[in-house]
Amino acid sequence: MRIKELPPTQFSPEKWNPETRKRSKGLHLTEIIHALLEEQGKSRKRTDLSEQDLAAYQSMGFLWERILEKALASMEDGQGDIVRPGEIKMDDIYMTPDAIRVDPEVGLALEEWKCTWKSSNHPIDTYEHWLMQIKSYCLALNTRIAFLRVFHVNGTWNPPVPQVRQYLLEFTDEELALNWIAILNQAQKMKEERKNAGEEI
Repeated sequence: MRIKELPPTQFSPEKWNPETRKRSKGLHLTEIIHALLEEQGKSRKRTDLSEQDLAAYQSMGFLWERILEKALASMEDGQGDIVRPGEIKMDDIYMTPDAIRVDPEVGLALEEWKCTWKSSNHPIDTYEHWLMQIKSYCLALNTRIAFLRVFHVNGTWNPPVPQVRQYLLEFTDEELALNWIAILNQAQKMKEERKNAGEEI
């Protein structure tokens, strides 16, 4: 028997998903949220990882999305009508929701899918960056309802066993509006900074 190890395949959205291969020029929601949290001293940026390491993490997230998309599409309980909207734009800010569907009980709903190595013991409302993102998507899609499905690769870490947690989130109009005001204020700051630096906006 001969064994030859092949180079790792990075399953990045840019390479495998035609909906996200082209990233429009301009401000994107994710970078705005990262900048906002950094200003608040809540930066999530990992400085101990190489570009290759980061790509490996992103690949796992992408694979979870594709697996979940196929699984939901095959269900017969009203969860199968999944639509991938691709990139959307509101107030000059680009964003890419994972999916939307019409749920038989709650109507139009956002589908957001996450993959994380953090413990599933953390309450979901501690994932501030996820919630800011989800609220923004909901506002842009004209819904207050979101299904969040999280793959915790190591579960609770005690023992490290994979675990999937699912949540139904319902926001008030005020929560969505206040979140978007914070996003718009941060976006305006970033536009001014780039303009003063002579960068393309």
